[in-house]
Amino acid sequence: MGTIKLRIQFLIGKLRRIFFMALPENEKDYQKSRKLYIVSDTASQMLSGFAGGVFLVTLMSSVGITEGNIGIILSMGELSSFFQLITMNYIQHLLKFKLFICMATLQKVWFAFIYFIPFFSWPNSIKAVVLMLCYFTANICIRLGTPPTNDWLADLVPSNVRGRFFARKEGIAVFFSVLVSLIMGIMLDYYKNTRLLQGFVITGTVILFLAIVNVVSIIMMKEPKTGPLNEQGKEIHGRLAKRLVQEQIEKCSVFEELKQAFHDVSFLKILILNCMWMTAYFVAMPFNFSYQLNELKLSYTYITVIGFGCSLLRIFITPTVGKEADKAGMAKTVERGMILVAIHYLVMVFAKASNGYITYTLATIFSCCAWAYTGIGFLGIQLEFFDKEKRVLLFSLFSAISGLYGFLVSFVTGKLLDWIQKKDIFIGNVPICAQQITNFMGFCATVGIILYIRTMLEKKDFRTPLQKF
Repeated sequence: MGTIKLRIQFLIGKLRRIFFMALPENEKDYQKSRKLYIVSDTASQMLSGFAGGVFLVTLMSSVGITEGNIGIILSMGELSSFFQLITMNYIQHLLKFKLFICMATLQKVWFAFIYFIPFFSWPNSIKAVVLMLCYFTANICIRLGTPPTNDWLADLVPSNVRGRFFARKEGIAVFFSVLVSLIMGIMLDYYKNTRLLQGFVITGTVILFLAIVNVVSIIMMKEPKTGPLNEQGKEIHGRLAKRLVQEQIEKCSVFEELKQAFHDVSFLKILILNCMWMTAYFVAMPFNFSYQLNELKLSYTYITVIGFGCSLLRIFITPTVGKEADKAGMAKTVERGMILVAIHYLVMVFAKASNGYITYTLATIFSCCAWAYTGIGFLGIQLEFFDKEKRVLLFSLFSAISGLYGFLVSFVTGKLLDWIQKKDIFIGNVPICAQQITNFMGFCATVGIILYIRTMLEKKDFRTPLQKF
Protein backbone atom coordinates (compact mmCIF):
# COMPACT_ATOMS: atom_id res chain seq x y z
CA MET A 1 0.00 0.00 0.00
CA GLY A 2 2.83 2.35 0.91
CA THR A 3 4.59 1.58 -2.38
CA ILE A 4 1.46 2.42 -4.40
CA LYS A 5 1.03 5.71 -2.50
CA LEU A 6 4.68 6.56 -3.11
CA ARG A 7 4.33 5.86 -6.84
CA ILE A 8 1.20 8.02 -7.05
CA GLN A 9 3.02 10.88 -5.30
CA PHE A 10 5.96 10.44 -7.67
CA LEU A 11 3.60 10.56 -10.68
CA ILE A 12 1.85 13.68 -9.37
CA GLY A 13 5.23 15.34 -8.81
CA LYS A 14 6.33 14.42 -12.33
CA LEU A 15 3.16 15.84 -13.87
CA ARG A 16 3.47 18.98 -11.74
CA ARG A 17 7.01 19.50 -13.01
CA ILE A 18 5.92 18.97 -16.64
CA PHE A 19 2.91 21.29 -16.57
CA PHE A 20 3.79 23.92 -13.96
CA MET A 21 7.58 24.06 -13.51
CA ALA A 22 9.06 23.56 -17.02
CA LEU A 23 10.68 26.95 -17.62
CA PRO A 24 13.18 27.39 -20.49
CA GLU A 25 16.55 27.88 -18.85
CA ASN A 26 18.68 28.89 -21.84
CA GLU A 27 18.54 29.67 -25.56
CA LYS A 28 18.77 25.94 -26.37
CA ASP A 29 15.50 25.37 -24.50
CA TYR A 30 13.86 28.21 -26.43
CA GLN A 31 15.03 26.77 -29.75
CA LYS A 32 13.82 23.28 -28.85
CA SER A 33 10.41 24.64 -27.81
CA ARG A 34 10.11 26.60 -31.06
CA LYS A 35 10.87 23.42 -33.05
CA LEU A 36 8.27 21.51 -31.04
CA TYR A 37 5.77 24.27 -31.71
CA ILE A 38 6.37 23.83 -35.44
CA VAL A 39 5.68 20.08 -35.06
CA SER A 40 2.52 20.81 -33.06
CA ASP A 41 1.30 23.42 -35.54
CA THR A 42 2.04 21.15 -38.50
CA ALA A 43 -0.06 18.37 -36.96
CA SER A 44 -2.78 20.92 -36.17
CA GLN A 45 -2.90 22.27 -39.72
CA MET A 46 -2.94 18.78 -41.20
CA LEU A 47 -5.80 17.88 -38.88
CA SER A 48 -7.70 21.03 -39.81
CA GLY A 49 -7.50 20.05 -43.46
CA PHE A 50 -9.35 16.80 -42.71
CA ALA A 51 -11.77 18.44 -40.26
CA GLY A 52 -12.83 20.92 -42.95
CA GLY A 53 -12.74 21.48 -46.69
CA VAL A 54 -13.75 18.82 -49.19
CA PHE A 55 -13.29 15.97 -46.69
CA LEU A 56 -15.85 17.35 -44.25
CA VAL A 57 -18.12 18.46 -47.11
CA THR A 58 -18.18 14.86 -48.37
CA LEU A 59 -19.04 13.60 -44.90
CA MET A 60 -21.84 16.14 -44.42
CA SER A 61 -23.25 15.47 -47.88
CA SER A 62 -23.38 11.76 -47.06
CA VAL A 63 -25.77 12.46 -44.16
CA GLY A 64 -28.02 14.72 -46.25
CA ILE A 65 -26.89 18.24 -45.26
CA THR A 66 -27.62 20.88 -47.94
CA GLU A 67 -24.96 23.13 -49.51
CA GLY A 68 -26.22 26.26 -47.75
CA ASN A 69 -26.20 24.53 -44.36
CA ILE A 70 -22.76 23.05 -45.05
CA GLY A 71 -21.35 26.58 -45.38
CA ILE A 72 -23.05 27.61 -42.14
CA ILE A 73 -21.71 24.57 -40.24
CA LEU A 74 -18.18 25.20 -41.54
CA SER A 75 -18.37 28.72 -40.12
CA MET A 76 -19.55 27.49 -36.70
CA GLY A 77 -15.89 27.31 -35.74
CA GLU A 78 -15.88 31.08 -35.80
CA LEU A 79 -19.08 31.30 -33.74
CA SER A 80 -17.43 29.16 -31.06
CA SER A 81 -14.92 31.98 -30.50
CA PHE A 82 -17.67 33.86 -28.67
CA PHE A 83 -17.24 31.48 -25.72
CA GLN A 84 -13.83 33.03 -25.09
CA LEU A 85 -15.61 36.02 -23.54
CA ILE A 86 -16.95 33.76 -20.78
CA THR A 87 -13.57 32.34 -19.78
CA MET A 88 -11.09 35.10 -20.70
CA ASN A 89 -10.78 36.51 -17.16
CA TYR A 90 -10.10 33.03 -15.76
CA ILE A 91 -7.60 32.12 -18.50
CA GLN A 92 -5.76 35.44 -18.26
CA HIS A 93 -4.93 34.79 -14.58
CA LEU A 94 -3.87 31.15 -14.88
CA LEU A 95 -0.48 30.49 -13.28
CA LYS A 96 0.56 28.44 -16.31
CA PHE A 97 -1.13 27.85 -19.66
CA LYS A 98 0.29 24.44 -20.64
CA LEU A 99 -2.22 22.16 -18.90
CA PHE A 100 -5.20 24.21 -20.09
CA ILE A 101 -3.91 24.27 -23.68
CA CYS A 102 -3.28 20.50 -23.64
CA MET A 103 -6.79 19.76 -22.37
CA ALA A 104 -8.30 22.08 -25.00
CA THR A 105 -6.20 20.57 -27.81
CA LEU A 106 -7.12 17.04 -26.76
CA GLN A 107 -10.75 17.76 -27.68
CA LYS A 108 -9.73 17.55 -31.34
CA VAL A 109 -10.47 13.84 -31.03
CA TRP A 110 -14.11 14.83 -31.65
CA PHE A 111 -13.08 15.59 -35.23
CA ALA A 112 -12.06 11.94 -35.52
CA PHE A 113 -15.32 10.74 -33.99
CA ILE A 114 -17.54 12.53 -36.53
CA TYR A 115 -16.12 10.36 -39.35
CA PHE A 116 -17.54 7.30 -37.59
CA ILE A 117 -21.05 8.77 -37.28
CA PRO A 118 -22.23 7.26 -40.64
CA PHE A 119 -21.77 3.79 -39.10
CA PHE A 120 -24.55 4.39 -36.57
CA SER A 121 -28.03 3.21 -37.54
CA TRP A 122 -29.63 6.60 -36.94
CA PRO A 123 -31.79 8.64 -39.32
CA ASN A 124 -29.83 11.19 -41.34
CA SER A 125 -31.43 14.03 -39.38
CA ILE A 126 -30.00 12.63 -36.09
CA LYS A 127 -26.60 12.03 -37.68
CA ALA A 128 -26.54 15.63 -38.92
CA VAL A 129 -27.34 17.01 -35.45
CA VAL A 130 -24.72 14.83 -33.71
CA LEU A 131 -22.12 15.78 -36.34
CA MET A 132 -22.89 19.46 -35.85
CA LEU A 133 -22.71 19.21 -32.03
CA CYS A 134 -19.39 17.34 -32.06
CA TYR A 135 -17.92 19.77 -34.60
CA PHE A 136 -19.09 22.74 -32.55
CA THR A 137 -17.83 21.29 -29.24
CA ALA A 138 -14.36 20.62 -30.64
CA ASN A 139 -14.18 24.12 -32.08
CA ILE A 140 -15.21 25.72 -28.77
CA CYS A 141 -12.36 23.96 -26.95
CA ILE A 142 -9.85 24.82 -29.68
CA ARG A 143 -10.86 28.48 -29.60
CA LEU A 144 -10.53 28.63 -25.81
CA GLY A 145 -6.96 27.40 -26.16
CA THR A 146 -5.97 29.81 -28.94
CA PRO A 147 -5.36 33.07 -26.95
CA PRO A 148 -3.00 31.47 -24.38
CA THR A 149 -1.25 29.58 -27.19
CA ASN A 150 -0.62 32.83 -29.08
CA ASP A 151 0.61 34.50 -25.90
CA TRP A 152 2.99 31.57 -25.32
CA LEU A 153 4.22 31.85 -28.91
CA ALA A 154 4.84 35.59 -28.53
CA ASP A 155 7.11 34.89 -25.54
CA LEU A 156 8.97 32.12 -27.40
CA VAL A 157 9.73 34.11 -30.57
CA PRO A 158 11.50 37.52 -30.48
CA SER A 159 9.59 40.18 -32.38
CA ASN A 160 12.49 41.02 -34.72
CA VAL A 161 12.54 37.50 -36.24
CA ARG A 162 8.83 36.63 -36.18
CA GLY A 163 8.43 37.07 -39.92
CA ARG A 164 11.17 34.54 -40.67
CA PHE A 165 9.96 32.12 -37.97
CA PHE A 166 6.37 32.25 -39.23
CA ALA A 167 7.65 31.71 -42.76
CA ARG A 168 9.56 28.61 -41.70
CA LYS A 169 6.61 27.31 -39.67
CA GLU A 170 4.16 27.88 -42.51
CA GLY A 171 6.45 26.31 -45.10
CA ILE A 172 6.88 23.07 -43.12
CA ALA A 173 3.21 22.89 -42.10
CA VAL A 174 1.94 23.51 -45.61
CA PHE A 175 4.26 20.93 -47.21
CA PHE A 176 3.19 18.08 -44.94
CA SER A 177 -0.46 19.19 -44.97
CA VAL A 178 -0.77 19.14 -48.74
CA LEU A 179 1.28 15.93 -49.08
CA VAL A 180 -1.01 14.03 -46.71
CA SER A 181 -4.10 15.71 -48.22
CA LEU A 182 -2.96 14.56 -51.68
CA ILE A 183 -2.69 10.96 -50.51
CA MET A 184 -6.02 11.15 -48.68
CA GLY A 185 -7.71 12.80 -51.67
CA ILE A 186 -6.61 9.99 -53.98
CA MET A 187 -7.82 7.51 -51.37
CA LEU A 188 -11.21 9.21 -51.10
CA ASP A 189 -11.58 9.20 -54.90
CA TYR A 190 -10.88 5.45 -54.85
CA TYR A 191 -13.47 4.75 -52.16
CA LYS A 192 -16.16 7.35 -52.99
CA ASN A 193 -18.30 5.27 -55.36
CA THR A 194 -18.52 1.91 -53.61
CA ARG A 195 -16.70 1.97 -50.26
CA LEU A 196 -17.01 5.53 -48.96
CA LEU A 197 -17.42 4.34 -45.36
CA GLN A 198 -13.98 2.71 -45.48
CA GLY A 199 -12.58 6.06 -46.57
CA PHE A 200 -14.22 7.68 -43.54
CA VAL A 201 -12.59 5.09 -41.23
CA ILE A 202 -9.13 5.88 -42.61
CA THR A 203 -9.73 9.64 -42.36
CA GLY A 204 -10.96 9.39 -38.76
CA THR A 205 -7.97 7.26 -37.76
CA VAL A 206 -5.50 9.73 -39.29
CA ILE A 207 -7.18 12.62 -37.44
CA LEU A 208 -6.90 10.73 -34.14
CA PHE A 209 -3.17 10.17 -34.70
CA LEU A 210 -2.59 13.84 -35.55
CA ALA A 211 -4.50 14.98 -32.44
CA ILE A 212 -2.19 12.84 -30.27
CA VAL A 213 0.94 14.27 -31.97
CA ASN A 214 -0.45 17.77 -31.46
CA VAL A 215 -0.92 17.24 -27.70
CA VAL A 216 2.36 15.39 -27.07
CA SER A 217 4.36 18.16 -28.81
CA ILE A 218 2.79 20.78 -26.55
CA ILE A 219 3.54 18.69 -23.44
CA MET A 220 7.24 18.54 -24.43
CA MET A 221 7.50 22.32 -24.89
CA LYS A 222 8.75 24.61 -22.12
CA GLU A 223 6.66 27.60 -21.11
CA PRO A 224 8.36 31.00 -20.47
CA LYS A 225 5.37 32.29 -18.46
CA THR A 226 6.29 32.74 -14.78
CA GLY A 227 3.93 32.69 -11.83
CA PRO A 228 4.05 34.89 -8.71
CA LEU A 229 7.59 35.52 -7.40
CA ASN A 230 8.86 35.70 -3.83
CA GLU A 231 11.36 38.22 -2.43
CA GLN A 232 14.27 36.17 -3.80
CA GLY A 233 12.80 36.30 -7.33
CA LYS A 234 11.83 32.62 -7.36
CA GLU A 235 8.47 31.25 -8.43
CA ILE A 236 5.83 30.53 -5.80
CA HIS A 237 3.87 27.32 -6.27
CA GLY A 238 1.02 25.54 -4.51
CA ARG A 239 -1.74 27.06 -2.39
CA LEU A 240 0.04 30.37 -1.78
CA ALA A 241 0.37 31.01 -5.52
CA LYS A 242 -3.29 30.11 -6.09
CA ARG A 243 -4.36 32.48 -3.30
CA LEU A 244 -2.34 35.35 -4.78
CA VAL A 245 -3.86 34.76 -8.21
CA GLN A 246 -7.36 34.55 -6.74
CA GLU A 247 -6.83 37.92 -5.07
CA GLN A 248 -5.79 39.39 -8.44
CA ILE A 249 -8.92 38.01 -10.10
CA GLU A 250 -11.15 39.46 -7.39
CA LYS A 251 -9.50 42.89 -7.70
CA CYS A 252 -9.81 42.81 -11.49
CA SER A 253 -13.00 44.06 -13.14
CA VAL A 254 -13.67 42.39 -16.48
CA PHE A 255 -15.94 45.22 -17.56
CA GLU A 256 -13.26 47.79 -16.77
CA GLU A 257 -10.69 45.87 -18.82
CA LEU A 258 -13.16 45.55 -21.71
CA LYS A 259 -13.80 49.29 -21.51
CA GLN A 260 -10.07 49.97 -21.70
CA ALA A 261 -9.72 47.61 -24.66
CA PHE A 262 -12.37 49.50 -26.64
CA HIS A 263 -10.50 52.75 -25.97
CA ASP A 264 -7.29 51.27 -27.39
CA VAL A 265 -6.93 52.81 -30.87
CA SER A 266 -4.52 50.14 -32.16
CA PHE A 267 -6.80 47.33 -30.96
CA LEU A 268 -9.86 48.88 -32.61
CA LYS A 269 -8.08 49.36 -35.93
CA ILE A 270 -6.98 45.72 -36.06
CA LEU A 271 -10.43 44.55 -34.92
CA ILE A 272 -12.10 46.47 -37.75
CA LEU A 273 -9.55 45.05 -40.21
CA ASN A 274 -10.28 41.50 -39.08
CA CYS A 275 -14.06 41.98 -39.25
CA MET A 276 -13.64 43.21 -42.81
CA TRP A 277 -11.61 40.06 -43.53
CA MET A 278 -14.32 37.92 -41.94
CA THR A 279 -16.78 39.52 -44.36
CA ALA A 280 -14.56 38.90 -47.38
CA TYR A 281 -13.80 35.31 -46.38
CA PHE A 282 -17.13 33.98 -45.11
CA VAL A 283 -19.24 35.58 -47.80
CA ALA A 284 -17.73 33.16 -50.34
CA MET A 285 -14.97 30.74 -49.25
CA PRO A 286 -17.06 28.22 -47.22
CA PHE A 287 -19.42 27.77 -50.18
CA ASN A 288 -16.69 27.25 -52.78
CA PHE A 289 -15.86 23.75 -51.51
CA SER A 290 -19.26 22.36 -52.49
CA TYR A 291 -19.17 24.47 -55.69
CA GLN A 292 -15.97 22.71 -56.80
CA LEU A 293 -17.50 19.28 -56.30
CA ASN A 294 -21.10 19.75 -57.37
CA GLU A 295 -21.14 22.48 -60.04
CA LEU A 296 -17.59 22.48 -61.43
CA LYS A 297 -17.53 18.65 -61.29
CA LEU A 298 -13.92 18.45 -60.15
CA SER A 299 -12.51 15.18 -58.77
CA TYR A 300 -10.92 14.87 -55.35
CA THR A 301 -7.68 13.80 -56.97
CA TYR A 302 -7.53 16.84 -59.23
CA ILE A 303 -8.36 19.20 -56.35
CA THR A 304 -5.64 17.72 -54.14
CA VAL A 305 -3.03 17.48 -56.94
CA ILE A 306 -3.50 21.15 -57.87
CA GLY A 307 -3.55 22.06 -54.20
CA PHE A 308 -0.28 20.18 -53.70
CA GLY A 309 1.44 21.85 -56.65
CA CYS A 310 0.27 25.33 -55.66
CA SER A 311 1.25 24.73 -52.05
CA LEU A 312 4.79 23.91 -53.20
CA LEU A 313 4.74 27.35 -54.82
CA ARG A 314 3.58 28.81 -51.50
CA ILE A 315 6.42 27.04 -49.67
CA PHE A 316 8.89 28.41 -52.22
CA ILE A 317 7.82 32.05 -51.77
CA THR A 318 7.15 31.95 -48.00
CA PRO A 319 10.79 32.62 -46.89
CA THR A 320 10.86 35.71 -49.10
CA VAL A 321 7.52 36.83 -47.70
CA GLY A 322 8.86 36.38 -44.15
CA LYS A 323 11.87 38.58 -44.85
CA GLU A 324 9.62 41.19 -46.48
CA ALA A 325 7.36 41.15 -43.42
CA ASP A 326 10.29 41.85 -41.07
CA LYS A 327 11.31 44.80 -43.24
CA ALA A 328 8.01 46.29 -44.47
CA GLY A 329 5.81 45.50 -41.46
CA MET A 330 2.80 43.26 -41.05
CA ALA A 331 0.23 45.76 -42.38
CA LYS A 332 1.95 45.85 -45.76
CA THR A 333 2.16 42.05 -45.72
CA VAL A 334 -1.62 41.74 -45.16
CA GLU A 335 -2.30 44.26 -47.96
CA ARG A 336 -0.28 42.26 -50.48
CA GLY A 337 -2.15 39.13 -49.44
CA MET A 338 -5.49 40.86 -49.95
CA ILE A 339 -4.55 41.89 -53.50
CA LEU A 340 -3.98 38.22 -54.32
CA VAL A 341 -7.25 37.18 -52.62
CA ALA A 342 -9.11 39.76 -54.72
CA ILE A 343 -7.67 38.25 -57.91
CA HIS A 344 -8.65 34.76 -56.66
CA TYR A 345 -12.26 35.85 -56.19
CA LEU A 346 -12.35 37.60 -59.57
CA VAL A 347 -11.23 34.40 -61.31
CA MET A 348 -13.85 32.36 -59.42
CA VAL A 349 -16.56 34.77 -60.60
CA PHE A 350 -16.02 33.40 -64.12
CA ALA A 351 -15.76 29.73 -63.03
CA LYS A 352 -18.30 27.37 -64.66
CA ALA A 353 -18.48 23.66 -65.46
CA SER A 354 -17.18 24.30 -68.98
CA ASN A 355 -13.98 26.01 -67.77
CA GLY A 356 -13.82 24.65 -64.19
CA TYR A 357 -10.42 22.99 -64.46
CA ILE A 358 -8.75 26.12 -65.86
CA THR A 359 -10.39 28.68 -63.55
CA TYR A 360 -9.96 26.50 -60.46
CA THR A 361 -6.24 26.07 -61.22
CA LEU A 362 -5.68 29.82 -61.71
CA ALA A 363 -7.72 30.72 -58.63
CA THR A 364 -5.82 28.21 -56.49
CA ILE A 365 -2.45 29.62 -57.61
CA PHE A 366 -3.47 33.10 -56.47
CA SER A 367 -5.04 31.87 -53.22
CA CYS A 368 -1.99 29.80 -52.22
CA CYS A 369 0.26 32.80 -52.79
CA ALA A 370 -2.21 34.92 -50.81
CA TRP A 371 -2.09 32.54 -47.81
CA ALA A 372 1.69 32.92 -47.73
CA TYR A 373 1.11 36.60 -46.93
CA THR A 374 -2.01 36.35 -44.76
CA GLY A 375 -0.69 33.37 -42.75
CA ILE A 376 2.21 35.54 -41.59
CA GLY A 377 0.50 38.92 -41.66
CA PHE A 378 -2.69 38.49 -39.62
CA LEU A 379 -1.10 36.82 -36.59
CA GLY A 380 1.97 39.03 -36.85
CA ILE A 381 -0.07 42.23 -36.90
CA GLN A 382 -1.89 41.17 -33.72
CA LEU A 383 1.35 40.36 -31.87
CA GLU A 384 2.75 43.65 -33.14
CA PHE A 385 -0.13 45.90 -32.12
CA PHE A 386 -1.50 44.32 -28.92
CA ASP A 387 -0.32 45.41 -25.46
CA LYS A 388 1.85 42.63 -23.99
CA GLU A 389 0.37 42.90 -20.49
CA LYS A 390 -3.19 42.43 -21.77
CA ARG A 391 -2.44 40.16 -24.69
CA VAL A 392 -4.53 37.16 -23.59
CA LEU A 393 -7.59 39.33 -22.89
CA LEU A 394 -7.20 41.19 -26.19
CA PHE A 395 -6.74 37.93 -28.12
CA SER A 396 -9.89 36.53 -26.50
CA LEU A 397 -11.99 39.63 -27.13
CA PHE A 398 -10.64 39.99 -30.66
CA SER A 399 -11.33 36.36 -31.55
CA ALA A 400 -14.80 36.35 -29.94
CA ILE A 401 -16.04 39.44 -31.76
CA SER A 402 -14.49 38.42 -35.07
CA GLY A 403 -15.82 34.88 -34.76
CA LEU A 404 -19.38 35.92 -33.96
CA TYR A 405 -19.33 38.42 -36.80
CA GLY A 406 -17.89 35.86 -39.23
CA PHE A 407 -20.60 33.34 -38.35
CA LEU A 408 -23.36 35.92 -38.87
CA VAL A 409 -21.92 36.78 -42.30
CA SER A 410 -21.78 33.10 -43.24
CA PHE A 411 -25.28 32.41 -41.89
CA VAL A 412 -26.83 35.26 -43.88
CA THR A 413 -24.87 34.29 -47.01
CA GLY A 414 -25.90 30.62 -46.59
CA LYS A 415 -29.58 31.59 -46.56
CA LEU A 416 -28.98 33.91 -49.52
CA LEU A 417 -27.23 31.06 -51.38
CA ASP A 418 -30.17 28.69 -50.83
CA TRP A 419 -32.55 31.38 -52.07
CA ILE A 420 -30.47 32.18 -55.17
CA GLN A 421 -30.14 28.49 -56.08
CA LYS A 422 -33.93 28.28 -56.37
CA LYS A 423 -33.94 31.12 -58.92
CA ASP A 424 -32.97 31.12 -62.58
CA ILE A 425 -30.58 34.07 -62.97
CA PHE A 426 -29.22 35.10 -66.36
CA ILE A 427 -26.96 37.87 -67.65
CA GLY A 428 -27.96 38.05 -71.27
CA ASN A 429 -28.32 34.40 -72.21
CA VAL A 430 -25.66 33.21 -69.75
CA PRO A 431 -26.93 31.39 -66.62
CA ILE A 432 -25.33 32.57 -63.35
CA CYS A 433 -24.60 30.23 -60.44
CA ALA A 434 -25.12 31.34 -56.85
CA GLN A 435 -21.42 30.97 -55.98
CA GLN A 436 -20.47 33.31 -58.83
CA ILE A 437 -22.50 35.99 -57.08
CA THR A 438 -20.97 35.26 -53.65
CA ASN A 439 -17.46 35.34 -55.15
CA PHE A 440 -18.18 38.76 -56.64
CA MET A 441 -19.31 39.91 -53.17
CA GLY A 442 -16.02 38.56 -51.77
CA PHE A 443 -14.07 40.48 -54.43
CA CYS A 444 -15.78 43.76 -53.50
CA ALA A 445 -15.18 43.19 -49.78
CA THR A 446 -11.49 42.42 -50.38
CA VAL A 447 -11.01 45.64 -52.36
CA GLY A 448 -12.49 47.46 -49.36
CA ILE A 449 -9.83 45.87 -47.10
CA ILE A 450 -7.02 47.05 -49.37
CA LEU A 451 -8.34 50.62 -49.27
CA TYR A 452 -8.75 50.46 -45.47
CA ILE A 453 -5.16 49.31 -44.92
CA ARG A 454 -3.79 52.03 -47.17
CA THR A 455 -5.79 54.81 -45.53
CA MET A 456 -5.89 53.72 -41.86
CA LEU A 457 -2.87 51.51 -41.14
CA GLU A 458 -0.12 52.76 -43.45
CA LYS A 459 -0.54 56.51 -43.00
CA LYS A 460 0.90 56.39 -39.49
CA ASP A 461 2.86 53.86 -37.44
CA PHE A 462 0.58 52.52 -34.74
CA ARG A 463 2.90 49.72 -33.80
CA THR A 464 4.02 49.28 -30.21
CA PRO A 465 7.77 49.28 -29.51
CA LEU A 466 9.58 46.01 -30.14
CA GLN A 467 9.62 43.80 -27.08
CA LYS A 468 12.97 42.70 -25.72
CA PHE A 469 13.54 39.02 -25.13
